[in-house]
Amino acid sequence: MEFVSPLKRWPGKIVTGEYMDFAYLLKWEAALDEAQKIDKKDGINEFYAKLLPTAIDCVTEWHIGGLPDKVTPTNFPASARLLAWLCESITKLYETTNEEPTPKEDGPSLTS
Repeated sequence: MEFVSPLKRWPGKIVTGEYMDFAYLLKWEAALDEAQKIDKKDGINEFYAKLLPTAIDCVTEWHIGGLPDKVTPTNFPASARLLAWLCESITKLYETTNEEPTPKEDGPSLTS
């Protein structure tokens, strides 16, 4: 899947697989569990920092202006908006992987 950055400072896109495989699903859910343990007073950046390594691992191609070809948690920019967009994109990948397809009116279904 492709996710296009809406950020003027960070134009371009990221590419992921067409779905989140089971190994990444487990990693993403574990990272979310850890992030949710963050005290609200520590701030949103601490929350996203828990998700960053797993989010980066889900991306197969980086086409974001100013970023290296190989992005790591160490060289990821200190941009809260870029970090939030990345995590939101991976969340969309997770949700898309787990959504139910819209059934065709005349086609077979998994329950029939």
